[in-house]
Amino acid sequence: MEKLFPNGKKPTVVFAGGGHAQLYSLRRTRELVKDGLDVVLVNPSRFLYYSGMAPGLLSRTYRPEDARIDVRHLVEKGGGRFVEDRVKGIRSKTREVVLEGGASIRYDAMSVCLGSGVPGESPGVTRDYLVPVKPVENIESLRRKLRSLEENESDQKRKVLVVGGGPAGCEVACNARRVFEEHGINGRIVIAEAGDALLESAPGRARRKIEEFLRSRGVEVLLGSEVVGIEEGVAHTGDGRKIGFDVAVLAVGIKPPEIFRESGLATGDDGGLWVNRYLRSISDPRIFGGGDSVAFRGEALRRLGVFAIRQGPVLFHNLRAVLKGEPLKEFKPQKSYLYVLNLGDGTGLAIYGPLVWRGAAAWKLKSYIDRKFVKEYQYPEDELGEAGTYSEQLPAKDAASLEVDSGSPAGTNGESAAPGSRSSETRRPSVL
Repeated sequence: MEKLFPNGKKPTVVFAGGGHAQLYSLRRTRELVKDGLDVVLVNPSRFLYYSGMAPGLLSRTYRPEDARIDVRHLVEKGGGRFVEDRVKGIRSKTREVVLEGGASIRYDAMSVCLGSGVPGESPGVTRDYLVPVKPVENIESLRRKLRSLEENESDQKRKVLVVGGGPAGCEVACNARRVFEEHGINGRIVIAEAGDALLESAPGRARRKIEEFLRSRGVEVLLGSEVVGIEEGVAHTGDGRKIGFDVAVLAVGIKPPEIFRESGLATGDDGGLWVNRYLRSISDPRIFGGGDSVAFRGEALRRLGVFAIRQGPVLFHNLRAVLKGEPLKEFKPQKSYLYVLNLGDGTGLAIYGPLVWRGAAAWKLKSYIDRKFVKEYQYPEDELGEAGTYSEQLPAKDAASLEVDSGSPAGTNGESAAPGSRSSETRRPSVL
């Protein structure tokens, strides 16, 4: 097996995955390098798409380049290394992370943030006919499928089935409705939820408001409708009903990767890496982790970006501290936090503890917070003019994908630009 960066005399810090909890550290790669550390980021793509803006990507409230962060650029501009690959396993005895490409990297300290996906082993559910909401990149595939419904020449309405009535399912249903309206698609949207209410863990007022809003937008809400099986064009519920569909979306919750269990590391019930109050693995004291892929003190926190983002500074501190023999910092998840659902019509549903409100102000607040966060990491300038230089040096294949689909409320037709056309030329990315 090839060992990447062998015989290095510097301690090596590996960032396994470029998820939201890693961003704080990646932005500060230069500080780690100044500490005498070798910094390596392993990620399957140079880009991270910010999950908070994913529903807006579906409806083209945001363009793809608005919501993506170049994690390769973050680590390399600070003097670190980037390896485009996926993590296959972790050998804690030899302190090696094994990559799908066959190579391995030795670590002296490591932070894992490998994200999550929707459960692939739901009883009787075949994913061949579904578009999972995770990873976020799947939103582009879903948008293409929705746009393909424009080609319907019959009078029969096309149907989109959203399986799952949590935050992701509700936001997808809302923003799919916007796609239908903006492109004149004659279609129906159905959301099937196994429980007795949408947004099951939200306050009762929020549950009532989202159901009322969806129904007012023409979305059919089916409660107590657990999807137990699916075949092409038809979903089967536990009570024997059949739901036809042209496009189906799987939004029934998210699940960490199996890597940790398969590597013999302690995990929570859902397979997330078990970390203590220092975000430190209880199996390997040199491994830390955050985001959706960990079980905090054995329990999964709510899968909200706010926790991953707040874990970032703690991970950065503790990676440095463990190599210096200094005290670690605790992560203390807040009890109350704000989250806002994108309702696709220029309004949002804001939830903060027991407080719930809906309106344009909630959406504006969410958009401001999301854009401000992305801007912090998107094209950071440590020296004047770096953003322009970055644009000029971006490889053609990545620069061309800045406009995967130019459809937006700004007035373009929503079709992907043909290679070589003016809209697909390399241009300076928009700084939010």
